[in-house]
Parts: sequence; C-alpha cells; structure tokens
Amino acid sequence: MLIHGTSFGESGSRVRVEPKPGETVLFFHVDDPKIRKKLKIDGKICDLLVFYAKGDKKVLCLTELKKGSKSEDANEQVVSTYDSLKKVFKAYFSQIEWKGYIHLHGSAPGTKKSRKKGKQAKQKDSLKQKFKTKISQDPDMGKFLRNQT
Repeated sequence: MLIHGTSFGESGSRVRVEPKPGETVLFFHVDDPKIRKKLKIDGKICDLLVFYAKGDKKVLCLTELKKGSKSEDANEQVVSTYDSLKKVFKAYFSQIEWKGYIHLHGSAPGTKKSRKKGKQAKQKDSLKQKFKTKISQDPDMGKFLRNQT
C-alpha cells in the first residue's frame, strides 16, 4: 500500500527520507494481508519497501523497524521478503539495486547478548551476500539510499 509522504512509523519507531531535487522517493507498507496476498508472500515479511530513484539509479530498499535489539528477527524478515519479491521483480532485477535498512529503536545494536549468535551471524552473512544492508538507530535513510554512508 502506497503511503502518503516519505516517512513511516510504528511502535514508537520512525524512518524518513527528505527527497532532494530530481529524486523520487515512495514508501510502500508491505506488511499488510492484502499486499501479502497480491505479492504471494508467505512467512515473515518486513514492514516497508522504499523505492528511490534519481536519473538511471533505481533502488528498492527493504526496511524493518524494530524496538530494542532484535536484529536477528529483522534480518530474517528482510531476507524472506527479498526472496519473495525477487520473483515478482524478476524482469527488472538487473536494473534495480537492492538494499536493506533495519532501524532499531530503543537500545543500541548489538548490546544484548543472544543465544542465537550463530544463527544471527549466518543471517547477517546471508544479507551481505544478497545486497547492501545497514542496521542503524538513525531514522534518516537518505544518505544510505544515496550511497553516502
């Protein structure tokens, strides 16, 4: 579902992009039953798909908002969504730069010790193999989408 504007929030967490001249930024809330059905996505799904374009550059950024430091859950949601959407966008796959942005709100990334450390490391490696990913407390995604970080 297309969201009016270029910010999105849920559970006390919010991400945003301030578009610059010549840029197109669209936010799509994908964690919705109607969207899941339409895109044929089963299983875990991220919150948001951000489309960014400037000139010939086109980016689809899978975005998950998490409270606390549950990045392992967010990693799984981003990977699952990517695996489902790459089938939908197959015809345009080579023309799109895929990214993942995980916004952690409330506690610093990696401050809690997890029993699932091995699983989390595998998930991060899986993300890195597929596309550029950032885990951050910064709600401004603009620099990441523009490759300025």
